[in-house]
Amino acid sequence: MEYKDYDYNFIREKKIIGFINLIGAPVERKEIKEYAINLGIKDRTLSDILKRNVKEAKIKRLSHGIYIGKCKMFYTYDNHYGEARWCINCGQPEAEH
Repeated sequence: MEYKDYDYNFIREKKIIGFINLIGAPVERKEIKEYAINLGIKDRTLSDILKRNVKEAKIKRLSHGIYIGKCKMFYTYDNHYGEARWCINCGQPEAEH
């Protein structure tokens, strides 16, 4: 494998992660797979990409076949007693992101 091939695969991987982050809501794997097929990525390679990026905390796996990008919007209660802010998309506390 030449360096050019690796660089090209890295660009395609960044496009997939960008797609997941762009949606901003939970995404099913079949939607990610459709996008990956358009990029020329096979199913097994997509599995490796998703697994690696979940491990590196670039994306989050909510349940089997459902992924979400980095959460950017949080909400808090209006009582201002120092309670933690919660994610709008996945419901996790901000400290766990």
